[in-house]
Amino acid sequence: MRATSTLLLLSLASSSVSALPRGAGCHKTHTPYFEDKGNSLATSWSGVFHDVWESVRGTVFGLYDVDLYDELEKTFRAPDKSVYQTLAADPNFSNITKLINYDPEIKELLDEASHGLTFLAPNNKALTPPQRRKHLHEIAITDEDAIHQLVLHADEIYNTSDDDDDDDKDKERKKKILKWILNAVLRYHTLPYDITSTSIAGNSTVQTNLIPKEGGYGGYNLRIKVEKTLIPPTVTINKYAKIVKGDIAATNGLIHELDHPLLPPPSILNGVYLAPQWLSTFSSAIQKVGLAEGLDWHWVHDKDHHAKKPKFEGSPAITAFVPTNSAFKKLPEHLVLYLFSPVGIRALRKLLQFHVVPNYIIHAEWIVPVDPKDSFSTMQHSLVEDGDQDFSFPFPTALKNFTLPVSIKKWGPTLPIPGVANFEFKVLGHVVDKARFDLPAWNGAWHVVGDVLNPMKSKHGHHDGSFDEEKWGWENWEEWLPDWVAEYDE
Repeated sequence: MRATSTLLLLSLASSSVSALPRGAGCHKTHTPYFEDKGNSLATSWSGVFHDVWESVRGTVFGLYDVDLYDELEKTFRAPDKSVYQTLAADPNFSNITKLINYDPEIKELLDEASHGLTFLAPNNKALTPPQRRKHLHEIAITDEDAIHQLVLHADEIYNTSDDDDDDDKDKERKKKILKWILNAVLRYHTLPYDITSTSIAGNSTVQTNLIPKEGGYGGYNLRIKVEKTLIPPTVTINKYAKIVKGDIAATNGLIHELDHPLLPPPSILNGVYLAPQWLSTFSSAIQKVGLAEGLDWHWVHDKDHHAKKPKFEGSPAITAFVPTNSAFKKLPEHLVLYLFSPVGIRALRKLLQFHVVPNYIIHAEWIVPVDPKDSFSTMQHSLVEDGDQDFSFPFPTALKNFTLPVSIKKWGPTLPIPGVANFEFKVLGHVVDKARFDLPAWNGAWHVVGDVLNPMKSKHGHHDGSFDEEKWGWENWEEWLPDWVAEYDE
């Protein structure tokens, strides 16, 4: 597991990140289809229900101890410290403050009065090395180990004395690498606008202040995945980090306390590799047919030592729909044997290409084409950017002449509860489980699906969703699949 942590850190070190322009912290850096807004129904009631909701969350369900009168006093007392000053003054945030102090750029960003921003602050317990707590999510352990290594290396490099010139050169090199990593991690904890925990909960993803260079994520702000539960009321980020105390006010924004640190996500390929118990069949398949590079975005060593820019290879901005191991088990046994045999390798490659949408980043509330001239962008202003949403579009796949219909719905709750929204995400008519869509990656987005998607359903399906399963379904694959492969061979 520690090797995985080191891999994630090195993947960050191999690329640099760009800072937002001064004064741009409170503005969107993109023009998305769906904005980062809570649904209008919840928003209209938020002024009435917010205080009651927060009180119930603290006192009834015991997420954290709350003195109601103390919290009301804090609510109506104007803050007098910036985000940085608030963190520095709180002993519970001394560890994250130490990391911020190592990066003057981030320190200045969090201390500037002109910005409206939000900082997701891991508390001291989150940044204290655990004694291998077995109940933690596996990815959370990986991220914790990586962050703990970052803290230890930062202390070692910045606090050791200089002995000789060779040590100085090595130390400066390590400082440069550490600065890249630290800046990326801290920017991933920063949201470029002030947004309450209730508003965060009303979204499926939210953009951060981290923008990869060299085309990663299409040059847009990386996002965090948001999940929420009502009982107990909880907001979870990236599957494991929970907001344990929200809406700590500062003069230039808000702070939300986290119980685990965040680490910028790896590429889609490496994200798939981190879940072999669920996705090993897919990862084996893409390696077998030579498509692994298409799901990755990584630094490569340039033989030209004078090159000023790092060299990257792979796909910088894509969306992948990744079938689970169980999805492959649903297929007829003879079909699986055929696909993974030398005879069926071309068919397997085409099926996998059908699961990839290049040059698009598709999230439930934020969809962007990397190429601004794409026909999709001409529809940019046709969708409602607030309230309920109902959207569908046939996205071009990596399989030539085949599109993948995606439909997304968002609607408000039946009861006027702040920060709650419902989502339905469908691909080719298959509903994607809410816990499995909108997974962020360094080079795009990926969604875990429970079925292997059939390209014939895209080609021969009807507008009403009907499809001739008997003729084009998986059970009858021998009648159409070999002929289709020959007809559409590259």
